[in-house]
Amino acid sequence: MTEEEVTRMNKHLLELIIDAGLLFSFSKLPSFHRLVNSIHPGTSKVLPNRQKVASNLLSIAAKEAKDNMKGTVEKFIKRGHFGGLLVDGYKNVSGNHIESIMLSVNSNLFPLDVAKAGSDHHGIAVA
Repeated sequence: MTEEEVTRMNKHLLELIIDAGLLFSFSKLPSFHRLVNSIHPGTSKVLPNRQKVASNLLSIAAKEAKDNMKGTVEKFIKRGHFGGLLVDGYKNVSGNHIESIMLSVNSNLFPLDVAKAGSDHHGIAVA
């Protein structure tokens, strides 16, 4: 596989892992290796390990998402659209209370931060 094909495959693999809520180690399952090798022989040799998925690939995807969000928000604001800040609290699968902070502009939601909820003051006013 060319470097460009590997980069594209890694991006799609990360999307699959995130969309399906899979563990980062999913890419090392023997059944997954058999699947990708049946589609494109030899591909399993270039599959990333969980450390690469969790660090490199996730960091690249987060930067791309942040850059895309910034450009989109700037475009909407230049067109005169208004935005709002949303804070939502929920429990994750481990039972931890989580607060997510999102920016809403022109019916689009952009995640800004996620923090474990607690009694500490974090500078966000909730009305």
